[in-house]
Amino acid sequence: MDYFKKRANKKYESSPEYRAEYDRLELEFIIAHNIIKLRKEKGFTQTDLAKAVHTKQSVISRIEQANHNVTIRTLSEIAKALGVTVETIISGSNKAYDEQAATLA
Repeated sequence: MDYFKKRANKKYESSPEYRAEYDRLELEFIIAHNIIKLRKEKGFTQTDLAKAVHTKQSVISRIEQANHNVTIRTLSEIAKALGVTVETIISGSNKAYDEQAATLA
C-alpha cells in the first residue's frame, strides 16, 4: 500500500470528521476513478473526451478530481463517448464485457 493510502486509511479510522466527509464524497470518488480508468482504456485524453461530450477539458478535469457535481445528462454523454453504460461508470463493472469475457473463458 502506498504512503497516501496508508495515511488516508489511518486518518479515516482515527477522525470521525474525515470519515464522514469521505463517506459523503465516496460516490464522487468512485465516478471520478471509473471515468479516468475508462478514458485511459479508450486511449482518450481529457481533451478528447471533452470534445466527444461537447464540453471543455476543464469540466472533465473537475469531474475526474471529484470537484464537480456531474449531471445525469453529462454522465450519460460521457458513458456514450466511452462506449459504456452509466451503470458501468457508477459501479465500475461492465456487465456486457464481463459476460462476453466469461463466454470466451
